[in-house]
Amino acid sequence: MKRELLTFPLRRTIFLVLLACLLQAASSCVQTSSTDPQPEIPEAEGRTDINAASVEELAALPGIGEATARKIVAHRQTFGEFRRKEHLLLVEGISEKKYLAMRDLITAGPKRGAAHREPEGHSSRGTNGSRNKDP
Repeated sequence: MKRELLTFPLRRTIFLVLLACLLQAASSCVQTSSTDPQPEIPEAEGRTDINAASVEELAALPGIGEATARKIVAHRQTFGEFRRKEHLLLVEGISEKKYLAMRDLITAGPKRGAAHREPEGHSSRGTNGSRNKDP
């Protein structure tokens, strides 16, 4: 008969010690530093609303000149208000680098007009009033 090197109580003790070490390591990763708390900033406070800003206000953002600000306003007038601030990347002249430089300074405010209306001739309803299954 071969004698086992580790008996059950010893295996259980090693397991519990390893489990305690793992839990301690996990809890230290979750704890936040109390020396440098991040202030909570309301979504729109101190930010430029890209759906309401004028050319001058947009031109004040980092990396945005007057020409790019005009493109933003033109895009807004052509396609409607931005649903999300990330949609600013659809404007010609806004690179990912420019967007990243200003993303914490902007917001895409709520729509101020009537509810979203589809352009004429682009209804998603069929002739009998039911929704089309194919877009």
